[in-house]
Amino acid sequence: MVLSALVAAVLSPVFCGGDFAGAEFSGVDGKPIIPFRDPSKKATVLIYVLDGCPIARKYTPEINRIYREFSPRSVGMYLVFAEPDIKPDTVKAMTRDFGLLPRAFIDRTLARQSKIKAVPTAVLYDSKGVVRYQGRIDDRFPALGVQREPRRRDLHIAITQLMAGKRITVQRTETIGCLLP
Repeated sequence: MVLSALVAAVLSPVFCGGDFAGAEFSGVDGKPIIPFRDPSKKATVLIYVLDGCPIARKYTPEINRIYREFSPRSVGMYLVFAEPDIKPDTVKAMTRDFGLLPRAFIDRTLARQSKIKAVPTAVLYDSKGVVRYQGRIDDRFPALGVQREPRRRDLHIAITQLMAGKRITVQRTETIGCLLP
């Protein structure tokens, strides 16, 4: 089932509130996902997406690039489908058809508690579960209906800075994409 999405530009606020340290989710592959309790991970990235969002779909190559670069360096990366009635088989088909590499799970509560308004929104957590970056993956969509070659790879930069022990220079960016239903 492909859900239609309302496209809008929304400023995604920095995560505020909620304790997800022990959160466990059921991956669409049937295996548990415990993103914040893995001591081998130096960081965790959650990328919120919708099945029917054309903007999110255009990020498949960049999501896979980031996954290939950072997962061997102890960065966990997961796709979070936040549609209210999406089924695991739909998510499995989408991740397979688009060749998405990160594991996926369905959860609306986490998106709501993290104040996610539009997708694709990336949230980078450090090893203690503290949000270090929240917002767009890159700036390829500077406005609705406008696509260009990215000039700034915000998520990549934030992960690189975190892994190097540096201060993340840009901690929040505007997400241009589809509104969460």
